[in-house]
Amino acid sequence: MVDLNDMILFTRVVDCGSISAAGREIGQPKSTISRRLKQLEEGLGVRLLQRTTRSLKLTELGAVFYDRCKRVRTEVEEAERWVSLGQEKPRGVLRVTAPVETGFARIGKLIAKYSESYPEVSIELDMSNRLVDLVEEGYDLAIRAGTLPDSRLVARQLGNTQMLVCSSPSYLAKQGTPRSPRELGNHQMVLYGTSRRRQSFTFLGAMGKISVQLEPKHCANSLQVLRDMVKSGYGITLLPESHVNRDIANGSLLRLLEHWHLPEDGIYAVYPSPRHLTPKVRSFIDFLSLHLELTD
Repeated sequence: MVDLNDMILFTRVVDCGSISAAGREIGQPKSTISRRLKQLEEGLGVRLLQRTTRSLKLTELGAVFYDRCKRVRTEVEEAERWVSLGQEKPRGVLRVTAPVETGFARIGKLIAKYSESYPEVSIELDMSNRLVDLVEEGYDLAIRAGTLPDSRLVARQLGNTQMLVCSSPSYLAKQGTPRSPRELGNHQMVLYGTSRRRQSFTFLGAMGKISVQLEPKHCANSLQVLRDMVKSGYGITLLPESHVNRDIANGSLLRLLEHWHLPEDGIYAVYPSPRHLTPKVRSFIDFLSLHLELTD
């Protein structure tokens, strides 16, 4: 197969009008250019140039080949230009995957705000609870919460999320208010998950540490569903603070066990490699890290 670099060199020689002039332009000795042109002709099996002591002249096939090579050279230069521009300024398509519900709410609001600052970036957001293979599936980064598994991926922590124990005033009026994490086992628990298996929680407080195992009466893998169920007067749930702070502020939900807290979960941006991190990826990660307060 013909070397692409030799094809581009051939066009430069023709454009410059001589091997010597081309050598001065690209910084290569005349002997090197002559040798590479000879190898190109031998590889093609045709004469491309008629050489004299004073000038070069394209053969008939050389002229046809020059036209094709010139197009290739233009495409290569254009590709290099776009790559260079992509390294200078955030632009292009950014493919992001995130859980159906992250540890922070209103991710759409964040993306809209990001687009105001970076209008040349288009975002493809895949909301999925499956563990996406970023490299195999061509994603630029993932947003993940909780404890991350060991991985070759790079993770940058964007912030933390605090889980709160919440219920509605109507439920508590009927069933009473738990005063200790141990009393949660006596209530109708509504927990995040896809099965009703027992879940372990460790609460920290001034009196020390209390670990409890809770079996949910109902479960769902939707924070919105859990919140709506509890706001309707059914049971007690644990939800990220960002998903319930407005409800707590307006009184539709009440925070329980305020003297106890669960360990915070991290929220992370995960990406394949720090090498050659493009401006679009870097700018989006930086933006999320600085603007998580928009989700409050």
